[in-house]
Amino acid sequence: MAESANADATFRSVLSTILEWSKTRPRWQRVALRKILQTDVVSDHDIQDLVSILRSEKENPTGNVHGKTLHEDDLPANPVITESVSITQINNVQHVNSLAADQEIRFSERGITVIFGGNGTGKSSYTRILKNACRSRHRDRILPDIHTPENKREIPTADIGFSTSTVYDSTLKWQYSDTPDKVLSAVSVFDRKCAAVHIQSKGNEIAFRPQGLDIPDTLVSVCKRVEKILTNEINSLEKAQNDIFNQSPWNSGTTVGQFAATISKDTSETYVDSLCAFSKSDEERLNYLTEILSKDIHRAAREQALKAERLRRFKFSIETEISRLTKEKLETILDQRKRVIEARQAAQASVSMLNEGGVLPDIGGEVWKRLWDAARKYSKEVAYREHTFPNTEDGARCVLCQQVLGEDAIRRMETFEAYVTGDLEMRAQEEHENYQTLRRNNLLSPINFKSHQDILEDINLSDPQLLKTVKRFLASIRLRQSIFKKIANDTQGMQLSDYTPSPINDLNVLIQKHQNAAKELNESTNEEGLAKLTSELAELRDRKTASVHRETFLNEIKRLKKISLLKECKKDTATRSITTLGNQIADDVITPKFKDRFQEELVGLVGNQVRVSIERSGGQYGSPIYTIGLLSSPSTDISTVLSEGEQTCVAVAAFLTELATSTHHSALIFDDPVSSLDHVWRHKVAKRLAEEAKTRQVIVFTHDLVFLNDLQDSADAVKVEFSSRHLTRTPKLIGIVNDNLPWVGMRVEARIDALQKEARRLRDIRNDLTQEKYNVEAAKFYDHMRASWERALEEKGVAGVIVRHRDYINAKNINKISALNLSVCEAWYEAWARCCDYVAGHDPSRGRNQALPEPIELLKECDSLLHWVGSIKNSHKRIDNSAKKQTAPVAAMN
Repeated sequence: MAESANADATFRSVLSTILEWSKTRPRWQRVALRKILQTDVVSDHDIQDLVSILRSEKENPTGNVHGKTLHEDDLPANPVITESVSITQINNVQHVNSLAADQEIRFSERGITVIFGGNGTGKSSYTRILKNACRSRHRDRILPDIHTPENKREIPTADIGFSTSTVYDSTLKWQYSDTPDKVLSAVSVFDRKCAAVHIQSKGNEIAFRPQGLDIPDTLVSVCKRVEKILTNEINSLEKAQNDIFNQSPWNSGTTVGQFAATISKDTSETYVDSLCAFSKSDEERLNYLTEILSKDIHRAAREQALKAERLRRFKFSIETEISRLTKEKLETILDQRKRVIEARQAAQASVSMLNEGGVLPDIGGEVWKRLWDAARKYSKEVAYREHTFPNTEDGARCVLCQQVLGEDAIRRMETFEAYVTGDLEMRAQEEHENYQTLRRNNLLSPINFKSHQDILEDINLSDPQLLKTVKRFLASIRLRQSIFKKIANDTQGMQLSDYTPSPINDLNVLIQKHQNAAKELNESTNEEGLAKLTSELAELRDRKTASVHRETFLNEIKRLKKISLLKECKKDTATRSITTLGNQIADDVITPKFKDRFQEELVGLVGNQVRVSIERSGGQYGSPIYTIGLLSSPSTDISTVLSEGEQTCVAVAAFLTELATSTHHSALIFDDPVSSLDHVWRHKVAKRLAEEAKTRQVIVFTHDLVFLNDLQDSADAVKVEFSSRHLTRTPKLIGIVNDNLPWVGMRVEARIDALQKEARRLRDIRNDLTQEKYNVEAAKFYDHMRASWERALEEKGVAGVIVRHRDYINAKNINKISALNLSVCEAWYEAWARCCDYVAGHDPSRGRNQALPEPIELLKECDSLLHWVGSIKNSHKRIDNSAKKQTAPVAAMN
């Protein structure tokens, strides 16, 4: 009792510490703390309210600010040991999802009450009511019936029955709200979302927060959300800057440019007015400077130099073409052509000598030369390799006709070879090649004036008359080219045409003009006076631009003031002091006894398979940080070792550890606490909840029949009262309450009772049923009866030693299996086989079509099963008594 009182004092001290600390905090944080303590869920709407409070505080520190802050009355109840609270029932539910309004769930005030329900049966809707009315770390939103029109939807309500140690059978007229009921806040709700202990893996660090320690962390989360809104608004305002400040229409070195770059929230409107003033005299001065400095001097200088260079190249092209088309070049070509003709005539004269006395024409011609070359090649490479060509030794044959050469033939062949290899032909060939070279250089490379089109445009801009002269001159060049070519090709009676007046001198003048302009502009850039005028021009231009942007500047000042205010607000979202608070609370609350109790709970759930040590290693963002390491390997990353089931066991252990610090034994409500566990931990949790049910009411909502069975077995083992309810639904309504579990979840005694009721029902309506309809009903009865015999064998016959889907064997009951003697087994099989004959699962032959036993026989079947179960239970009692007698002498001796 003293330990509980000390723990309660510590818990109250945590909340009192938070309350006292809050008095030094900004008002918006005190409002946030009250919200956190009452509901644990701070909505987006709440955050917007907090931002509004924060801004109001900064804008008007001495003004009235809305929002109720945390006070002593807001701290949750922690009743004394004599005032534990139990939930007795929920009924008269209105406007909660599609829950039926005429239903009632009753809870046993002692032991364990299990509410079983599948998906969509209303289980979650009932738990949401309890989470809202009682103390829960996660309060789900309660939705109205979606089938009800919005204009007719009302606030969810219900009657919640409860009892305390001093007040029996009270009723709370619950209504959906943001705060739990003052009395029912002593009842704790656990689920995977609202576990009192949160485990957040981060390497080997785990944020471990028993009740009260999560408040600083939640406040940090609120600060972050407020900070995010402020940051987003700041970012939005920063992006809202007028584009004129980014496009920089003014010179950075001018007064206006420097002002635009340094404008701030403190800039006065008077200064803006003086900067934006622009008089008529200012306008006149601007126009004057613009005229004399209308061009970019550096760029103009480069342009002039470039034009001069392009004109020079163009002039050079014209001069080159003129040099090709001179009379001297034409005479050179004609003279060379003459030398070619003379050389060719000399060679032909030699050929004529060959033809004297010949009988064939064109000796010495091109065709004949190819024949002679082939004959020489044949003689040297094939016929007479060792002899010169032609071979004139005695007996030599002609390589063409294969006849033996006579004296005349020998002389003629020697003459032919001498001609082909003689100097006249070689000279004629050389002169021809020289002639072709002259033609290529002077006739085949005409000027391409299209590539100079941009030059012609430059000339036109500078001197349109000169352009005409240039075009006429280019035309005369093209005419001279044509005549030159014709004369070179021996066209008679033609004379070279004259050029039109040459533009070369004028082009030289224009080139010089551009060169002089470039030089002049380059020299002008170094003048001090020009720099001064340029600076003055820039100042006037920027002031004229600024004169039309006065409102833009004033709006920018307002924008910067808003950003400054928001940044001041953002400073209040710093979390360092909250982290310090969390560390202080952690040092006061996480005592060695508390850690020992946690270890005790954890070992009870997971044994020695998950042995961890907890040491605080600082804090961050309001959360005390504890390094949790495996005892056998402290450096191992816990998040890679603990399964989801093991982590949930750690959460359950911490939740139960917190309850050990309270001074009351109020009800515990678990909403699907093991839905994500593996089977190993499910049984452990069931045993621990059954143990807890010895001292307080435990209510479990679950959809897991295996877990339900583990809870019932665990309750039976520690002799704790166990009761169950079953939720079903109709097409339109959910939350239909049944006092019994669904058939598949019933124990054999409950099944016998249900079968007896079914047999009596069939007896009462037998006269109203045709044989065919009765057979259907009776077959269904026998199907359930057969299943019940099988369940009886599992639960009673083998004494629960082996249970389907259970992960362990209950070896302590192995001696009770001896109750299954031969006669008991034969009785079981006979009844089971009889059921098999009547179940609908077998297809009877067409000829059989037998009538099923009448209701009186069905009742006898129930009696038979009841008798068999009773005999097994009696045998188990005798076995237990016998075992006790055998162990008594041993105990006496010890």
